[in-house]
Amino acid sequence: MAREMKDSGIEWIGEIPKEWGVVKNKYILKEIYSGGTPTSSDEKYYTDIGIPFVSIGDMNLKGKIYKTKKCLTNLGVEAKKLKILDKNTILYSIYATIGNVSELGINATISQAILALTLNEKKYNKNFYRYNLIAMKEFITSLSNGNTQNNLNAEKVKQFFLILPPLEEQEKIANYLDKKVSDIDFIIEKTKSTIEDYKKYKQSIITEAVTKGLNPNAQMKDSGIEWIGEIPKEWEIEKIKNIFLFRKGLSITKENLKEKGIAVINYGQIHSKYNNGIDINKNLIKFVDESYLETNLKSLVTDGDFIFADTSEDLEGSGNNIYISNVDKLFAGYHTIILKAKQKKENRYLAYLFKTSCWRSQIRLRVTGIKLYSITQKILKELMVILPPLEEQNQIAEYLDKKTSEIDNIIAKKEELIKELEEYKKSLIYECVTGKREIE
Repeated sequence: MAREMKDSGIEWIGEIPKEWGVVKNKYILKEIYSGGTPTSSDEKYYTDIGIPFVSIGDMNLKGKIYKTKKCLTNLGVEAKKLKILDKNTILYSIYATIGNVSELGINATISQAILALTLNEKKYNKNFYRYNLIAMKEFITSLSNGNTQNNLNAEKVKQFFLILPPLEEQEKIANYLDKKVSDIDFIIEKTKSTIEDYKKYKQSIITEAVTKGLNPNAQMKDSGIEWIGEIPKEWEIEKIKNIFLFRKGLSITKENLKEKGIAVINYGQIHSKYNNGIDINKNLIKFVDESYLETNLKSLVTDGDFIFADTSEDLEGSGNNIYISNVDKLFAGYHTIILKAKQKKENRYLAYLFKTSCWRSQIRLRVTGIKLYSITQKILKELMVILPPLEEQNQIAEYLDKKTSEIDNIIAKKEELIKELEEYKKSLIYECVTGKREIE
C-alpha cells in the first residue's frame, strides 16, 4: 500500500510522509561554531606539523577528514584563539563550494569558510542529519548561482528547514543509506582506478612507440643517452634547437583578451584539462584584437609549430605544450615560448614524444623554482629528441592516433558511468531522506 504523503511547504523538500514533520535547524543544533583563519600572508602560523587546520580544499565528501594540507603552529596569538574541535564533528561549507558536508576524523580547527555543527542527538540521528544536508545541497547551490553575496553564514544555516521523521526511522534510513552509498562509492572508486590504469596503459603505448618504433624485430643500437636507451638502428638523435626556431608569445595580459578577434592560446590553456597536447580543442581558444596582426607577426604560429608554457605550478606540468595543426591565424599568448618548425612538415610524432615522462625528464632536471617552475628558451634549446625517418614518424603518429582514440573512448564511457552513478546516489539520498522512497 502506498504511503500517504503531504506537502511539506518547503520548496526543496516537496512532499513527505503524512506522519513526518519539518523543523528549523536551530532547534536541532546544540552548538554552531564559525571558524577563523590567521592572516594568510603571515607564514609563521602555518607548519607541516601541529594543529590540523581544515580549509575548503580539505573537505572530504566521501568520508572523514584524517589529514589536512596545512597545520597551525602553537605559536602566535591568532592561532591560539582558534577552537580545537573534537573528531566526529560535522563540518559544513558556507563559502565558495557551499553546501559541502564532511566530518572530522581527527581533532582540528577550521577556517572561517566552514561551520562546525554539533547536534542534540536525542532529537536527531547524526548520520540522518548529514544525509539531510547532502540532500538539500543542490537547492542551496542554486540559490547562490555563483554570486558571492549569497554565501552562507551561521545565522542563515540556523534557519534551514530540515525533515523530521521519528528518531527510529531516521536511524533506519541512515543505516540503509550508509550501505547503499558505500556500495555506490565502491563502484565509483573502482571505476576511477580502472580509468587511471587505462591512462597509464595509454602512456606506456605512446612511450614504447616513440622510443622503440612499431617493428618489434628492428635492429637496435645504443643511443648513448640515459633517458633514451636503445633505439632502432636507422633513428637519429638531434638537439631541438636544430629543428626549431624560438620565439616569444604576445606580451599581453588577461585584460587584453576579447570575445572575438584573432585566436590566441595562453599558458593557462596549455595547462588546461582540455589540452591533450595533440589536437587543439575549441575550449582552448581565446581572442585578441586584430591590431596585433600589424605589430606582432612573429608571435603567430602555423601548422607544425609548438607552443610551450613557460611556467608551471608543479614539476609534472613542466613541459606542457600544444601542437599546432589545421589552423588559420593563431597567436601564442602570454607566458609562452614558440617552437617554430624550420621545415614545414607534419610534427605529430614529436607531439607524442613530448608527452612522455622520459622525454620530459630532461626538463625536470633543468627547471628552476619552488612554487612556480620556470622553463626558458635556453633550457628547451638543449633538449634532445629522437628522430625516426620521416615516413616512420608519420606511421607512428597514425598508429598512436588510432590507439589513443580507442583508449580515450573507453575512458570517456567510464567517466560517463561515474557521472550516472553520482546522479543516482544524489537522487537516492534525496528520495530516502524525504520519504519518497519507502525502506522496508
